[in-house]
Amino acid sequence: MAEQDLRKKLEEEYAKLFKAEEKPNVLVSGDGEETRKRIGKAVFGRDFSNADESKPVYLVWYCVSCRSGKIAQEDMEKIESFHESGIPTAIVLTDADSSTDEKIREIKSSLPAWAKDSTFASCGSGKKGDQLKGLTDWSIERLPEKFRDAFIKIQKINIDEKWKKSHAIIVQHTIGAGAIGFTPIPFSDAPLLVANEMALLARVLYLYDLDSIFKTLESIGLSSVLGPLLSSGGKALAASLFKLLPGVGTVVGGVISGTVGAVVTAAFGEAASAAAYAIHKAKLNGDNEKAKQLVKDFGPTVMALSKLFIKQKKKPDDYRLPAPK
Repeated sequence: MAEQDLRKKLEEEYAKLFKAEEKPNVLVSGDGEETRKRIGKAVFGRDFSNADESKPVYLVWYCVSCRSGKIAQEDMEKIESFHESGIPTAIVLTDADSSTDEKIREIKSSLPAWAKDSTFASCGSGKKGDQLKGLTDWSIERLPEKFRDAFIKIQKINIDEKWKKSHAIIVQHTIGAGAIGFTPIPFSDAPLLVANEMALLARVLYLYDLDSIFKTLESIGLSSVLGPLLSSGGKALAASLFKLLPGVGTVVGGVISGTVGAVVTAAFGEAASAAAYAIHKAKLNGDNEKAKQLVKDFGPTVMALSKLFIKQKKKPDDYRLPAPK
């Protein structure tokens, strides 16, 4: 498989994900328009657009200021109407940083039983006590399965959910790599496994919403960013990684077992996820210069981490969320 074919494979897989993307209709209601926009932007970023109410709504986030220490009857009636219609409804207590713990407790105690675990305080993005990450967890659990990946992708605030879903995807591809390897293939055909890894890479980049990787590819070229991953049509990657496993990379005409294929795919996927996590984290922290540099270093970083993970003989269950920095 030539480098051009792998490039095409990566781009096609990424485009396929966008084509199949089904974004959930999330209605941010209640409070004032500016407050609703602020909540939406805190979770989804600049590209936030409120639900089209002419289409089915899958989630409602109802915003209520908690400064007064109570919820107006009119707001409570609207919240109940959404809930009674069968739409999962969360109550977002805005201005929590301008209120008191006592007032917030008073509001929560006045809520119906169903809302006790569906109420989240908003203190402003990144501020202590802010529960918008919890709101995204709640939302993911209640969305229909077909919308979950798209929601995890478009939400910006809960990076740990991106990692968890990414890890689940990597496990899927690891199983696939094992299946390829269990039908022994010549080492010279290792790019068959690399093609599987290109599909995996596309899914990881999609989940972290890293269009920046592809924008960089357009400006400086694929090889400049992913060169170490794709050089010699994937054979360099295969040789570089497989030779770390005893008896594999040193045997001309040898075969790749299912175990070897799975180990390498898991290491590659987790390395790509860790590198993508770092880029997204830098963006979340507003450090755009660091994010740009991490994008440019993406290929070498993935290679270095892949080798490290293989040397450490990691299995899928050994991978954990990156330590906070």
